[in-house]
Amino acid sequence: MPNIKLPDGKSLNFKDKVTGFQIAEKISKSLSKQALIISVDGSLKDLNYEINKDCSVKIYTSKAYREVLEKWEKPFLIANSDNDPVTGNNPRLVKLLKRIPSAQEVVIKGPGHFLQEEAGPEYSQLIIDFINGNPQGFTVEKKVIDKESIL
Repeated sequence: MPNIKLPDGKSLNFKDKVTGFQIAEKISKSLSKQALIISVDGSLKDLNYEINKDCSVKIYTSKAYREVLEKWEKPFLIANSDNDPVTGNNPRLVKLLKRIPSAQEVVIKGPGHFLQEEAGPEYSQLIIDFINGNPQGFTVEKKVIDKESIL
């Protein structure tokens, strides 16, 4: 039964494990719509992260995004696959990330969500090229996974 401590000192108790989204929703419906990411004991997690123990949680909204990331001056790479069901099909996320002043977007064609496994050498080269100031997208053969064969 996780006891969630909030920044204002209040606590929320849950009977079972809970996600960041569920915490935001319990606080208020409007917060659940504005929430982007959570911090669990100081470590950033996505809203679907499951919490099963007592901890401190802070919920970040688009306001916090503007306060932090829109002032970001360090290099920032957005490298999404056009075949990624998590990030590649989320234009809202990409739109937010593009608001980072130093952001560079590269589209990788073919692989799914696990770029490091499906296109490891190419992805490594992309990161090296980014460090050197010249990131370029690439294409690898699209892999279609039959979910019946892995379930």
